[in-house]
Amino acid sequence: MVVIKGGGTTYQITSGKQVPWEEVPEHFKKLAAEQTEIEQCVASRMKAQQCIEDHGFWAPSCVELTEAFHLCQANELRQKLPPRRDGANSTNNSA
Repeated sequence: MVVIKGGGTTYQITSGKQVPWEEVPEHFKKLAAEQTEIEQCVASRMKAQQCIEDHGFWAPSCVELTEAFHLCQANELRQKLPPRRDGANSTNNSA
């Protein structure tokens, strides 16, 4: 899990190790730069982030906001998938 906080000072990678941005591996920086934000989900992400900063990750309201954000992302990403071909999930019962 990667926790990226605003301000550009420290980043948390994997098992809670915090390192200055200068020490973050280049491959991680490259992957982070390639990520794009899903515009429709930005507001829900901001609400969830603010809630977590104010109340902690496991606060029930923050969990709900985080779940809403992930659902938004899942729905948007699902729309980008190519349609399934006919018979993709069917079984062949011919004998």
